[in-house]
Amino acid sequence: MLNKVNMIGKSSNPSTSSEPTASLQTTSEFSHLSGLQKIKFNGKTCVHEFLQRVREYSSVRNIPSSKILTFATELFTGDALHWYRSIGSSVNSWDELVTLLKEDFSHFDHDYRLMSEIRNRTQGDSENITIYLAKMSELFSRLTKTISEQEKLDILLHNIRPCYSGVLASNSSSITTIDNLRTLCRNFEKIKCLTSQFKEPPRISSVTLAPDLAYSKSSDYNFNKANYYLNNKYNNNSKNYNYNKFNYKNQGNNSSFNIKHKEVPAVSAGLQNKTHLWMQFSKPIS
Repeated sequence: MLNKVNMIGKSSNPSTSSEPTASLQTTSEFSHLSGLQKIKFNGKTCVHEFLQRVREYSSVRNIPSSKILTFATELFTGDALHWYRSIGSSVNSWDELVTLLKEDFSHFDHDYRLMSEIRNRTQGDSENITIYLAKMSELFSRLTKTISEQEKLDILLHNIRPCYSGVLASNSSSITTIDNLRTLCRNFEKIKCLTSQFKEPPRISSVTLAPDLAYSKSSDYNFNKANYYLNNKYNNNSKNYNYNKFNYKNQGNNSSFNIKHKEVPAVSAGLQNKTHLWMQFSKPIS
């Protein structure tokens, strides 16, 4: 008798244990589906952005497309909700609904207009290369017709900031993919960041442990200043220049003046026991 009871208890355990599991799955599934309520489409915003967000959310939460379709009324508001009510009964799958959304809410010249936006979308002055390339990649993905990687690369090379031109010119042969472009531009940004953080050496203070090895601007200045005056002692800017110029002019002008040096006795000049040299200028020699 006890064995029968035990057998009944054992046989009933799987069913009772599966009930909480099923309940948890239902709760988790409802929680995931309710998260879609945050993603809305009103018929006026970009339908491609809306579909991308739904696709990303359902992929992360592992929600099948059939479940998304049953929850579709929670995704639409405004004109989009009116539109869905008119066609919802004839839609059999989420993929079919996606096709209808693109047909009815995309511009008829969507790719043409978006391609124009892509070509005009240059990199902002404070926008780093990683964020810019990420946004450009998203723009490329919204085209209904894919373009080649080479065409994408050409557009990016034209649209990135001119500050990268130097590093790109020196590595032009290695820029064959968008990943190569990203790496080169990232390296440039790193060097630019390091350069902007450079600081002049600190001054010597009372707490400096090795003052003899510290940079001293004053001593360096005095040393250079002394060398400057030593090397430019006879520079044309010195005081000797006017004196030398005067002597050179008069010595080379012998056709106009005859300069004679005459030693005059010191007594004639009112001096005692000394002589003095006087320059006597005569009239021009005829």
